[in-house]
Formats: sequence, C-alpha cells, structure tokens
Amino acid sequence: MWAGRFQPFHMGHFRTIRRMATMGRPLTVAVIAASNAPGQGNYGRRAAEACTADRNPLTVWERVEMIRLAVSAEPWPTEVRVIGVPRPDVDWELTASFYPSPRVIYLTDRDDFESVKLQHYRSLGEEVVVVGVGDLPTASASHVRNRIRTGTEWQSLLHPATVDYFKLIQGPERLTGNASSNQGM
Repeated sequence: MWAGRFQPFHMGHFRTIRRMATMGRPLTVAVIAASNAPGQGNYGRRAAEACTADRNPLTVWERVEMIRLAVSAEPWPTEVRVIGVPRPDVDWELTASFYPSPRVIYLTDRDDFESVKLQHYRSLGEEVVVVGVGDLPTASASHVRNRIRTGTEWQSLLHPATVDYFKLIQGPERLTGNASSNQGM
C-alpha cells in the first residue's frame, strides 16, 4: 500500500502508482485525511505542518475520486484500490484497520520526508519497501497548486481523466479564492 495527501493527484503520483503496480502485488492507494492534530515524533510534526488549509484544498472524497478516475482510465498489471484513511501518526491502530493485512508499505526515494516515514513505519513493526522513482519526471502537488494560483497552465500536470472533475469541483477557483459558495458538494 502507498499513502499520501494527493493535493491534488497529479501525473507524478500516477507514474509512481504505475511503478508500484508493476511490483507484482495488488496495490492499495491510501488517501490521508488532512489533520493538523499533533502526531507522534518527527512524522507527526512534519505531517501537521503539511496540513495547513492552503496545502489541503480538497476533501478525502474528492482526492479518492480523482485517483479512481485516473486508475479506471488505464490498464493495470494488478488490481489498484483507492481508499481514504486517517493520518497514520495520530492513531495508528485506527489507520491500520483500514489497510490490508498482511501488508507491505511502499515509500519512495523522492524526498527527506520519506526517510522520516520510513523510520516511523519501521518503528511500528511494518514491512516497508522503498520504491525508486528518481528516474521519473519530478512533480509535486505544491508545484501544481502554485501554477494554478499564478494562472499558469496546469492541466498537463494532471491525468487527463481528472481535469474535468477537478474543474467540476471548482479546484482551481478554490485555490485562487474565487470559488462560489455553492460548490454542489
């Protein structure tokens, strides 16, 4: 399983899921609920810092739907499931109850927060595999959000199957502060 915030889900995430899906096991993608609750250790501190409103404009449901749309638009070498979960450092027992068992937790070698996650999951006794993604094009949700906020082309950074949905939920308007009060959610 692989967990993340996916704010929003972009092509870098998609390529990472593609890489993980080739590893021969069914893959569960866990969409972590944004929460600024204090968590445990370095993971908790870093996760709480990442859960500010400006970095988390989308609900768990919206992010699950974006990933589901992208996954359903492509053939996969294995089953890919998408679920929503609580933040794992706040209440691991609760979060773990959402995850398949037995499980292998996938992390990437993308940044230093991944090494913090590695220490956290190993301290919980979880089996962890670090998936190399250094050869994949660099992408980040922060970059996507910044391009939207500055009015720069952003659609090419999302999977084509998710662009219309992102517009439907007023993702760009919510990021720029121009969303109508009636979002239909």
